[in-house]
Amino acid sequence: PWPDVKRIYNDLSWCVEKCASATWCKGHKYLVDDVFLEIHRTYFSLCGNVQDPPLLHLIMLIAPAIVATLLIPFLCIHVTTLNE
Repeated sequence: PWPDVKRIYNDLSWCVEKCASATWCKGHKYLVDDVFLEIHRTYFSLCGNVQDPPLLHLIMLIAPAIVATLLIPFLCIHVTTLNE
């Protein structure tokens, strides 16, 4: 869902920027920053709590790529020697 969130985020950014500059708010860049910091505090409070996946999940994701990398050369050699 990141493209949807990004679109909403960009729309909100544009809206806050337009409102701040339309009202001739001095230092409106700070207002925009404050608005987005408050949004992050409210809706993305767990954003900094990202953790590494458990070791078993990591191994299950990485192992097939490693095994395939090691087996493909042997498979290629086997197939080419069959045709001879």
